[in-house]
Amino acid sequence: MASKDKKLIKLYKSDLGTEFDQKLVPFSITSKMDDCIQYDDRVGACGCPVPFEMRHLVATFDPDEQKDRKCLIVKFPVPDVADIPDYVDKIRQCGAVCIDLIGEAWSIIPPAYKQTNYYSPSYDLITLAEAGKFSPKLSGRMKEYASDISGQVLLPKLAIEVDPIELATLIFGTAPTKNEDSGLYEPTEQEAGCTGKLVKQDVCSLSDVTARYITLRGNSTYADISEKQKKLPKRFLRKVPLKTKQDIFTCIRDISQGFDGIQCFGYQGESIARIDLLV
Repeated sequence: MASKDKKLIKLYKSDLGTEFDQKLVPFSITSKMDDCIQYDDRVGACGCPVPFEMRHLVATFDPDEQKDRKCLIVKFPVPDVADIPDYVDKIRQCGAVCIDLIGEAWSIIPPAYKQTNYYSPSYDLITLAEAGKFSPKLSGRMKEYASDISGQVLLPKLAIEVDPIELATLIFGTAPTKNEDSGLYEPTEQEAGCTGKLVKQDVCSLSDVTARYITLRGNSTYADISEKQKKLPKRFLRKVPLKTKQDIFTCIRDISQGFDGIQCFGYQGESIARIDLLV
């Protein structure tokens, strides 16, 4: 196993709009990578772990001169989304042959964050359609998506279950519309919720982009089952793509206030496979 150097980031800017100083964001990185990205050495014996995973670049190396780095995979934390292009360029010049962006991740966003209450956990069972049936989905491309990569027009794909319809209406900002000819739910470009407007057409891209999203977790049941069966709820999870980072808490608050049964919310930032092909 490769040895690790203990480093820190002096100021990390979270997708949630919070800045964390150096005492809160220590990390370890594969040793002897300072010629790629120069991080500050960790000072002091104590470190305070953060409740999230920092956004980072995952680089695979295959340099001609440094045989010890052949096929080496290294994670490079990125303090600010504005730093991403510069970090990609430096890592590429350092011998990386491919680079992926992995977004910032929170398994659970605290209900009260920075002295503001954003949601109240609800433990009501979420009633779904008939048991054993797959929920139909509304699929499309996010027309108004604002990427963290400045200047790039990216239209990520999404596919979201429309059951329960009350939740889907909050997510899309309008009730999902079914095409009477095909029987499928389709975008209308009238969507105004967390996802923003959606379009149907395919879009070609060199890189695989996963939109930032919040996760909704709770317990579900079905309408047409016995009372005994209702005592054995199933896990409920939905991923809700967001058109901008500014929508994170807006969507959390709107869903929490408009729909019962969401116990907690998580978050995953924008991720891009082969970001080195874009910047």
